[in-house]
Amino acid sequence: MQGPNTVAPLLETMMKSKSRSSAAAILQTLGARVFILANNVATGMITARFLGAEGRGEQAAMIVWAIFFANLMTFGLPSALIYQFKRHPEDRSVLFSAALLSGGGLGIVATAIGIVLMPAWLSNYSPEVIFYARLFMLLAPIGLLQQVFAAAFEASGDFVAANQLRCLMPMVTLLALGSLAITGKLTPLTSAMAYTLNSVPVFVWMLRRLWRRFHPRWRGLRQAQQRLLTYGLRA
Repeated sequence: MQGPNTVAPLLETMMKSKSRSSAAAILQTLGARVFILANNVATGMITARFLGAEGRGEQAAMIVWAIFFANLMTFGLPSALIYQFKRHPEDRSVLFSAALLSGGGLGIVATAIGIVLMPAWLSNYSPEVIFYARLFMLLAPIGLLQQVFAAAFEASGDFVAANQLRCLMPMVTLLALGSLAITGKLTPLTSAMAYTLNSVPVFVWMLRRLWRRFHPRWRGLRQAQQRLLTYGLRA
């Protein structure tokens, strides 16, 4: 049996280990945000230099609404998933399943709203810009679910994967914009594609990894969705 003199050092070691782990997660997240900020400055410089004010305006008009609605329609789902994962760790599989279905449904609603209202919002732009803006709205569900997936990684303590994913997409965007600029093929449309299409393979990778981790199950789905949406709306 372990006496008090053995247990106390063991507990102290465990607490120190947990503290170091938390500090490492904080530093990783901070480093990721600094990297993303620097990356965004670089991409902004490239588009400003090669597209000009008018070209950047057209590029933004094509993609900003998909990003805006992907954030607007989360209804606090990522925060709710983190909270419920910590509170009900035994229900992670069904909670992830509920978040997946809820996020996908909200993303489809966002896409529909954007497609219907886009011509009125972008009436000052050309029909071509409006067409591609509506087309890029199809990526809104992916953008929304990526936020849910990042929350799932964080809730399960995998901050390395979450931060890698946050850095990967901006880095790919920077490389794509740089390549397009060097080859003389950087236009409002190609730059918009560089900002958005990289989300598709990243989304597939995230889904596969989380699916294997949580093994989604569908029994008790309604209760899990109620937990997520109730907390999410309050948040």
